[in-house]
Amino acid sequence: YVTFVDSDDAVASNYVERLIGVALSSDVTISICDLVHCQQLDDVQYTLSEENIIYSPREAIEELLYQRSFLVAACGKMFHISCFEQIRFPVGMLFEDSAIMYELFEAADKIGYQPSGLYAYVHRCDSITTRPFSRKDLDIWTICCQIEEHYESCGVPDLIDAAKAYKMSAALRLYLNAGNDFDLSEIEAWIKQNALSVFQNKKARRKNRIASMLYLTCPSALRRVYPYVNRWK
Repeated sequence: YVTFVDSDDAVASNYVERLIGVALSSDVTISICDLVHCQQLDDVQYTLSEENIIYSPREAIEELLYQRSFLVAACGKMFHISCFEQIRFPVGMLFEDSAIMYELFEAADKIGYQPSGLYAYVHRCDSITTRPFSRKDLDIWTICCQIEEHYESCGVPDLIDAAKAYKMSAALRLYLNAGNDFDLSEIEAWIKQNALSVFQNKKARRKNRIASMLYLTCPSALRRVYPYVNRWK
């Protein structure tokens, strides 16, 4: 088994024990716990749950792309090494977790989720997700296009809808953070084309549905509200 821990994050003392326990007791290929979001490690309060939820790969991919029970990040997950026989993180790309996580889930037999907060995810002011916008941040758009094209080629309507919801989340974040120095015409055209369908998708995150409609009806209100939205909830 393999798990990934960022150098400035931390895990509970029983993190490995719990995730291995889920993997072995439920015979799953990937086991997942909750993240504890914090500004510094002194603030961390880990939590425990005895609940185990077992997903098929397709169910788990929906959870992943709708950003419900767990996020696309590699952290807080433990993988059987067989998942990486044919799959590797892309070199030199930001958001490399997003680029392969759906593929890792597809390679799994089953995915187990335990809602115990065992991984402390530290939000630093200069991290990839919080530092000033750069051209490399557009990597997430390339990744989202690949995910959408993958599920459109598979012809699975539920996963196409989930991929569009995830792509909308990224597209709106790029639109709101990029500033005037970047050409976002392709991204804005895609938002306009798909905002209504994402708004009508009741599986999508509520805040993303609202943001999609605000983009269509009142972009200035969307920009005013955005700084107050917690993207991690």
